[in-house]
Amino acid sequence: MIRVATAFSGGLAAPEFALKYSGIEHEIVFACEWDKYARKQYLQFHGKPTTFYEDIKNLCAKCYYALIDLFVFGSPCQNLSLAGNQKGLEG
Repeated sequence: MIRVATAFSGGLAAPEFALKYSGIEHEIVFACEWDKYARKQYLQFHGKPTTFYEDIKNLCAKCYYALIDLFVFGSPCQNLSLAGNQKGLEG
């Protein structure tokens, strides 16, 4: 089983879906998403991870040393997201 952590997880959480649909057995050790609507959507799609951070600033990476196998994150999509400033690729 792969132990996974994600940051800037978003509502869809593409890495979690990729693992699920690839049939790869995994456990979500933690996810991190600040937007309350994206967190709600995440929970509907993927259930509750062991820990769900609301702010990346509260995440202590050293606490997870040797507890995760894969850490996946993307840059915040503030210009592309409805929750962001919606400037698109021009932002």
